[in-house]
Order: sequence, then C-alpha cells, then structure tokens
Amino acid sequence: MATGCVPTEPAAPAPLRAEDALFLHAQTDRLCQQVGTVLLLPTDSLSLTDFRAEVTRRVRGIPRLRRRLEQPPSRWRRPRWITETGAEAGRRIDAVTLGPGHSDRSLRETADAFFSEPTDPWRAPWAMLLVRGLPGRQSAVMVKVHHTLGGSQAIIASLTQLFDSPPPTSVPRRGGRRPPPPRTRVRQTALTVSGLWHLARAGRAP
Repeated sequence: MATGCVPTEPAAPAPLRAEDALFLHAQTDRLCQQVGTVLLLPTDSLSLTDFRAEVTRRVRGIPRLRRRLEQPPSRWRRPRWITETGAEAGRRIDAVTLGPGHSDRSLRETADAFFSEPTDPWRAPWAMLLVRGLPGRQSAVMVKVHHTLGGSQAIIASLTQLFDSPPPTSVPRRGGRRPPPPRTRVRQTALTVSGLWHLARAGRAP
C-alpha cells in the first residue's frame, strides 16, 4: 500500500444529485441499491486494528468515501451530502475468521450475509469485512457501497484509489470482444426489463 494520503478539510454540504436520488427512491428491503466487490489478499497476517488504521488513513484523501447523507433543511429540497474528516472510517470495518477445514460454501455464506445487510447512506454509505482463515494463508476484503455515492465507474475509481490498484496499460479496441451468446443476451434483457418494471411500479420520484 502506498503512503502519503493527505487529509483534507470537510467540504461544504452539497445537494444529492437527481440521478443519485433515484437510488434512494427505488430502494426496498429486497433491493438494497448497493454495489460491492470481493478482493483476495495474498496474506493472512493483517490484524483488524492495523487494517482499520490503514483504511482510515487512506480514506482521508478520498472525499467521496468520507460522505454521508444529511436530511434537507426543508421538505422542498433534496438531501445533501456532508463530508466528514474520515476518522469514523474504522467503525465501518469488521472482521471474521473462518474456522479450520472451512469450504468454499462457508465463504459464500459469509458473503451472502454481508451483502444482504443494506448500507445506510444516512449513517455509513459503505462498509467492509475482513475475512481471514482462507486456504493458502490468504484473506479477503468484502466491500459494499451504496449507489447514492455515484455511478459504478465513480465508485470503482474511488475503490481503486483506496486499494492502490495499478491502472490498465491499454484500452481494448472496439469490436475486440466477441458478442455474448444468445442465451446470455436473453438473460441480460430479462434482467433489464425486470429492473425497469420495478422502477415503473415505484411511482414518481419526489
């Protein structure tokens, strides 16, 4: 992990963008409106204390990950983001150690339980889980981020900055990928139609 993240002062409250407010409107108990990822680390020696301290230090240099929503001053205005110092980041990180002889199923069950619990954009729009005890002395980091923090590309960029992944060395050319098979296209279309139907049934956004 790189060093040198410079802490920044909290920014002035900023209104939630209309396109991001849609995710608040469409959220239900079954649709958490969050994105997530699982990262594998080639070490099993990370302590929760050290991991929390390192993430807290890095988050101070990433304003998007220091935000949380605040109720608007009146019902005629949208919620707004307040940017905190980042000192609270450690409270959003937990850890679990899988027992000896665990299977891939136990890791999947851990992921299911973690990602099934929705993040709260009013208190903590993102959360992490450090999973230790994986085969080969590995560990995993599970990350979930509420979609109000931005589009998928913006969230990925923030997580890339957080974990210091190197940028891609080349951009794939158009036409370089093979089109997905018909069965995959049908499944993707069905998922899209299902999502649009859910949004339509949700009614008009405020």
